Amino acid sequence: MLLTALPELASGQKKAGILFEETSFAAIQKKAAQSNKLIFVDAYTSWCIPCKWMDQNVFVNDTISTFYNASFVNFKQDMEKGEGPALKTRYKIESYPTYLFLSADGTVLHRSGSKMEVQEFLKLGQEALDPKKTLPLLNAKYEQGNRSTEFLLDFLMALKKSRDPRATKIGEELIASVTDNQLVSELGWRIMQQFMLNETDRLGKVLIANQLKFEAIGGKANVQKTIDQMAIRSLYGLSRQDPDQFMTKLNALKKSSSDQRSLILLELSHYMDHKNAGELLNLMKNARTNYFRNNAMDLSFIIRRIAQENFPDEKVQQEAYEIGKITIALMPDEYSVQGTFADVCYMMHKKAEGVKAATKAYELAKLMDSSKIEKLAKERVEKLESLQ
Repeated sequence: MLLTALPELASGQKKAGILFEETSFAAIQKKAAQSNKLIFVDAYTSWCIPCKWMDQNVFVNDTISTFYNASFVNFKQDMEKGEGPALKTRYKIESYPTYLFLSADGTVLHRSGSKMEVQEFLKLGQEALDPKKTLPLLNAKYEQGNRSTEFLLDFLMALKKSRDPRATKIGEELIASVTDNQLVSELGWRIMQQFMLNETDRLGKVLIANQLKFEAIGGKANVQKTIDQMAIRSLYGLSRQDPDQFMTKLNALKKSSSDQRSLILLELSHYMDHKNAGELLNLMKNARTNYFRNNAMDLSFIIRRIAQENFPDEKVQQEAYEIGKITIALMPDEYSVQGTFADVCYMMHKKAEGVKAATKAYELAKLMDSSKIEKLAKERVEKLESLQ
């Protein structure tokens, strides 16, 4: 039976990483039964950027590979090739990457997804081996009437990782099971971390009112980060409802929040919404030379909306074009970057550069093995070629 290791690191030093069995899913199940191990499945697609990041940064980690190779029979499958579509349907996979931890008969015991750092991914594997936290057992306990706060928290965490729609209902039951006084505790802090808090809901108010107590439990930096996130969420509605209050609160947060990236993107969006070309232009220039310097993905994200909305200001469009040239120089082999620059060129009727970028994006799309993306990329080329 063949084993395939993950790609070499950028440094050139080869690490085996997680050893994924290169065989059929049925053979994986058979080996899992024979070795009395669970199956770990990395469900990915060729065009998924977080999937590639996990390959290059987490799966190759020595601690991760040692633990996963010893604990699981590992299987990696592109959901658009081979057995992928059938597995996608069987396990209702809708986003990538998705991580499945299965018994030998294929029953889902634990499930999660998305980009993770090393320690979070290690913890995920450890939790998958804990029989008390398997989905079948948690489901059975809930059906038997267990409604303790600790149990509801464990059940909620498992459902959220599985993207199970029941998580909303269980979350409501969990919050209803604790008083405000009970929330001011280590358990309460763990509960709060499962929700997107805001400044006006019950959990958010308890956190703000007891900030010092929670800092002693969860650490000052973690609590402040959560409070900053609540404040940032409150800005979304203010941008349209009360622009002056939005700017007052935004400027105050700039002095205290560690999440400057979110604040900058919010401010850019605010200026776009209100067609404030002057302030938008200044912030775009700062993003290019300071905030997001050499960050192709964030810079490309900024100019994508300007192209999509055909922002009605020549200076803003020209700055988007200058930013676009930087992004394709930084990441010439990134589909989204080339495609976005092509869209900016279309907006500005720069046919030659636009066709070049769109053609490159089309070539990259064909490598993704995604018919939908390839079709969109081809339409972009045709659109630019039709420019007069």
